Amino acid sequence: MSESSRVEQLSSEIESYLNYRSQLVEGETKVSEGLDKAVLAISSAGLGLTFTLFDKLYIEGNVDSLIYAKSSWVFFVISVFFVLSSLLLSGYLYYRNRELSDSIIQNRISIRSAIQNEDDEVPEEEAFSENKILVFVARLSHYFGAIALFFAIALFGLFVSHNTDFQNLESNQATEVGQPTNTTEIKK
Repeated sequence: MSESSRVEQLSSEIESYLNYRSQLVEGETKVSEGLDKAVLAISSAGLGLTFTLFDKLYIEGNVDSLIYAKSSWVFFVISVFFVLSSLLLSGYLYYRNRELSDSIIQNRISIRSAIQNEDDEVPEEEAFSENKILVFVARLSHYFGAIALFFAIALFGLFVSHNTDFQNLESNQATEVGQPTNTTEIKK
């Protein structure tokens, strides 16, 4: 490979890594914004709504349904944990990749300068390496957060279902106000 074509290739690589770096900075900003939105949306809406509905829906003595409400709260907390973990890991990966990109840009500039100056020693090319384990853990956390949120909503739905007496609601609609709705009330 001739020196001029090598310089052109290095210039092209520098430009590519500069573009990639700007994408990483933009992504890092989005992760930070997403972290705030996720925390507010999941914790305040999910937990707040379930606590409010719990007080309004819980039928005294219906102990069997308590496990659904408590489990939903646990899954909401697990969801928040996984979402925060995912966002924090993603933020770290963006930061790490940006640092690595900066290092590669400096390396390519050094190589280009050495070739243009016809130096005897040309630095070795640094390669971009992604931390596959952290990427996998971040993606897994992201998916587990969504799965835990699904279970939290489903479990609270079961709690609502077990604390809503649909037969009693239907019979109350069919009778007049103040009239007994079943035979046990008549006998008393």
